[in-house]
Amino acid sequence: MSKLEAALNKASEPETSKCPNVVVLPGGNGYEAQLLAEGYLAEIESAIDEAEGQDKYLRWLHDYSRRQTEEKGNHSRLQERGRA
Repeated sequence: MSKLEAALNKASEPETSKCPNVVVLPGGNGYEAQLLAEGYLAEIESAIDEAEGQDKYLRWLHDYSRRQTEEKGNHSRLQERGRA
């Protein structure tokens, strides 16, 4: 935040709390994480379906889920061997 405040000061702009064109998301979230935190998952999925097609989205989701499961499995095997 201090770098942001310094940049605003250098640009002769007010501090973040008084600058209407600066938005600071809570909890250090990025834009996408904040949308999910505020409950927009259904809208995000719908937009992806519309833009990419449901089949492509479902393949991506399946592949992502598989990779997560594999990573957890690999981590568990490393833990069993005392390497994690």
